[in-house]
Amino acid sequence: GTGVADLSQSFAANPGDEINFSVWVLTEAALPAGASFGLAKIVFKDADGIDLLPESASIGTINVDFPGIESQPFLNSASPVDTWVFSQAQGVAPAGTAQVVFLVLNIDFAGGENPIWYDDAQALFVGAGP
Repeated sequence: GTGVADLSQSFAANPGDEINFSVWVLTEAALPAGASFGLAKIVFKDADGIDLLPESASIGTINVDFPGIESQPFLNSASPVDTWVFSQAQGVAPAGTAQVVFLVLNIDFAGGENPIWYDDAQALFVGAGP
């Protein structure tokens, strides 16, 4: 189908916590240009479950439209086929953080079957906030 498939897990977190999330990703076939992506993402949420903009990112890219830190590199049409790629995101939880959510995403707007495989996902607490 078309859309966004994801797996996620959430944990309690505090403002200033630095978190790393890494995963190995693989595609078996070339992904359609501009339509399919595979990535890992860190999302910080407040006590009401509202997504918060990260304080900072030392690895990966902050997505402002869908708040969180997206892993680099991510799988897209330029990615190697049948090759495991190590991807990671790391950043600091902003003020108001009550939880952190770790996601692996298969974003497929090509309308086809574009499976992306994930292995050895690992979340690490790098350091506590002040």
